[in-house]
Amino acid sequence: MLREMKRPLVILTAFLALAACGGESGNAHKVAQNSSNPTPAAASSPSSGRHIPFTLTIKAIGLTAIVEQVGRDKYGNMAIPANPKDVGWYAPGVAPGENGDAVIDGHLDWYNMPQGPFYHLSELKTGDQIEVQALDGTVFVFTVVAPGSTVPYNSKPAGLFSTTGKPRLTLITCAGDWNAQKQTYTKREIVNAVLTATHGASS
Repeated sequence: MLREMKRPLVILTAFLALAACGGESGNAHKVAQNSSNPTPAAASSPSSGRHIPFTLTIKAIGLTAIVEQVGRDKYGNMAIPANPKDVGWYAPGVAPGENGDAVIDGHLDWYNMPQGPFYHLSELKTGDQIEVQALDGTVFVFTVVAPGSTVPYNSKPAGLFSTTGKPRLTLITCAGDWNAQKQTYTKREIVNAVLTATHGASS
């Protein structure tokens, strides 16, 4: 595992095709190997009037984190949060509360940070709640529909980044064993949740 090697980890990012979770020592924000290509359908620019996420709270694992808006890096991949304590929402895609799949990723750990915001993501269970508070104060409550699942790092889960269907949320981080040659974890942890309540919507 990477921690045993005293090397930094970074998150899985969203679409999983060609995704990696590694980083070169002393180069924490080079993300070419840390992310993966979102689907073209999710590549539209964010529109005004949407509920832009500000914080993510998961009481079941004791997490409250700032949500950064991330887009694509120069390689066309979903970028990682600039602050490793934050989580990253793919802003060109679906916003929480909109129809389709809003995607948020987070670090497992990072340089000099043994536990990142999604370190305990795999502990979530069916029925656990995830709250996303928007900048305008609206709170979207999502409910986990099944225990998290792991998939190969280069897989392409159906529905990820979809812009259709009922509002849902996907959380993603790294899992499996560290592959030093590929500089990535061998698997990804994915948690899926559906919108079950909205509070304090602004007019």
